[in-house]
Order: sequence, then structure tokens, then C-alpha cells
Amino acid sequence: MRSADSRQTGSNANSGILLLSKQSGETSFASLSAVKKSLGTKKVGHTGTLDSFADGLLVVLTGHLTRLVSHITNFGKTYLALIEFGTETDTLDPTGNVIKTGRIPDEEEVRAALKKFKGEIEQVPPKFSALHVNGKRASDLMRSGEEVELAPRKITIHSIVLLDFFEKYALVEVSCSKGTYIRSLARDIAKECGTVAHLKALRRTGVGPFYLKNAAGHEDLEEFTISSLVYGEKKSLKNRKSDPCFAEKVRNSTYPMTAEIARLCGFSPAMLCTGYVQDFANGRLLRRHSFYFEEKTPENCELAVFYPDLKFAGTVKRNGRKFSYGFVIQPEEQKLKIYSWEQVVNGKPIKDFGSQKTALSIGSFDGMHIGHDSIFDSILEKKQLVPGIVTFRHSTRLEKSGKDFSG
Repeated sequence: MRSADSRQTGSNANSGILLLSKQSGETSFASLSAVKKSLGTKKVGHTGTLDSFADGLLVVLTGHLTRLVSHITNFGKTYLALIEFGTETDTLDPTGNVIKTGRIPDEEEVRAALKKFKGEIEQVPPKFSALHVNGKRASDLMRSGEEVELAPRKITIHSIVLLDFFEKYALVEVSCSKGTYIRSLARDIAKECGTVAHLKALRRTGVGPFYLKNAAGHEDLEEFTISSLVYGEKKSLKNRKSDPCFAEKVRNSTYPMTAEIARLCGFSPAMLCTGYVQDFANGRLLRRHSFYFEEKTPENCELAVFYPDLKFAGTVKRNGRKFSYGFVIQPEEQKLKIYSWEQVVNGKPIKDFGSQKTALSIGSFDGMHIGHDSIFDSILEKKQLVPGIVTFRHSTRLEKSGKDFSG
């Protein structure tokens, strides 16, 4: 992993995707304060709020990558949920007031009920939510004493599994589409059993291809089991903002945009040809031959564009032969000479370098990885040599979009 001193500088500085574990007892917004301090930037945004009582994975975008929030929020999510039967609260979670009581179902009733919720279903969101009614948040209207009626909407439950059941508690794992409220799901499962319930605890374990086990500070979270959550001693909220160790974890869990991540976010990666870097930076007309494509791309798609030095350059929309700009990150000062393999074969570097000795890094284009930094730095450190990079127009080993990001 990179140290703080080797992080990117210039226009790409502090721009990346951070996997962060939110602690129970803090808001999603408050959890970002330690991130801002660790990375030295105020431009930080998360891609899906977790309620204050919940913990787990937040996918955070920093710097220029905050413009990609919509691509991350479209991902499905995976949760661990602890449902407490017998009491329903007005907020459907442990922070609310009890408004209903009922009997405790047995394990077989719960298992039978869960089967009714797999697939596409209609769900009524909680009245205490951030959804807007007549321009105001539903939760604000409820707190002011106004009654709120929210229309049901379609969601998809990809899988729902009962992991454990004890006394009045059910531990459930849920994989679902965006827009799913697990609080509402707990309410509706209880209703199917002929009783009431509320969500006792919630942990988000996955957002699309990103997983909690890779998040900064995931080890701070308590074990998510019935015995630990109900009968164990609750962990105190850590002050991460003043913890230098956590700051290092944040830096090591912040990844630059790469071709692999771009695919996972729904983009088609493309590299700018060297001769078109300034055209791109200045917003000039783009053509098909302005780019190298590692693989065949759809006629209609969004491109994640990379400079020849493999750093993220911005986004472009492709509509057949027409290319229109999304946003552009200005290129940094070029410290390395960039060549394609075709140029090497044709002897181009020999003409440029003359009789000078050179240090070259050779590899396929798959975006800027953390490991590239140390390679490039080692080349630049050799002051007596002319530094350069040779990239292949087509990858010698394509990495498929289904690759598990957990590694």
C-alpha cells in the first residue's frame, strides 16, 4: 500500500474510491469528518446513507470522483438484519417509541414468511424517512405531528436467508435492489406472521462489487450475532478523527479509478491516444480514433477515459460515432514519456531518446493501480536515465467485469 507521502498530487490528488466502515451511533455525514482530515480534502461524498443506529459499509467518493455518485448508488446492496418480534416502534427501529405489541412467532413461521418476500415486491417506505412529501421530508412532517401517507413502490429482493433464530430475535441476510428499506421489510415479515416487529440492528456488508471486509475500520465493529448484539457488551464509539492509525487505514483503503473499477461501475474503459490529450483537455471535438479501446465497446455507452499515463481523465458519452463530454480532469505535468507497443516495434523511442540510456516500464492498459505508483516512482528516481512507459494498445490479459473486488 502507498504511504501518505506517495499519494497523487495535482488535479488527481485525493480523488478516489474509499471503502469505509460506519460505526453504529454516528450519522453517515459525521463519519466522513475523519475521512476529510485523513485525506486533507473537503470534497467527500458517500453513495448511500445508513441510519445512525446501523453500521457497515459506506462507499465514499473523494475529489473529482464525487461526480460518479449516481453510478455507485445504482448498485444492489447486501445486509445483515436483526429483527425483534413482539414490538413495533413508530420509526421501525430501536430509536423509536413502541406503538404496538404482539405475539412472538416460532422459527418455522418466520421461515415460511421469508419465502413470500423473494423476487419483485411492492414495499411501503417507513414514514420516518428522508423521502419528500410536498417538498418536505416525511420524517420532519411526522415529528411535527402531521400524518404521512407514502405510496408503495417496487423493489427486488434477490435473496433472503434466516441465519439464526432465538427467543424473539431473527438474524436475516438480505440481498436487494437499491431503494429497499430493511425497516419496512422487518415490519412486513412480522405482518405475514400475524404479528409486529421492528429492526433491532442493521449492518450493510456489500454495495455492488464492494465489500465490508475491505473497508477501513471494519475491525472496529462488534460481532453481528444475536448473542453479541442482544446480550453482549456494546462497543463504545471510537473517535477516529484523532486516531493516526485510522488515518493510515483510510489512505490505504482509498483506491484510484482504474479500468477494472470503471467496468464494475458500468463504464467502458478507454485510453486517450497521446496526440489527443490536449484536444480532450481543451474540450475539442472527439473521434473514434481519439481513443485506444482495450475491448469492444457498445455503440451507446459511457466511457471512463484515462490518460496515456493511466490516470483517470474523466467521462465521455458515446452515441454511435458521436462523443460528448461528461467531465474532464485536467492532465498533470507529464513526467514520463508514453509510448505504445506499436511505436516500440517501429523504433520510435530510439529516435526520441537518441543515445541516452532509458528506464522503461512495460505493461497492459488496465487503469492506474496503487502498485503502479511504486514502479513509476522507482523509474523517476533514476536521475541519470530518461524515464518512460510502454503500454499495449490491447490488453494481453483482459480482466473481466465480474472479478471479485474483495482482493
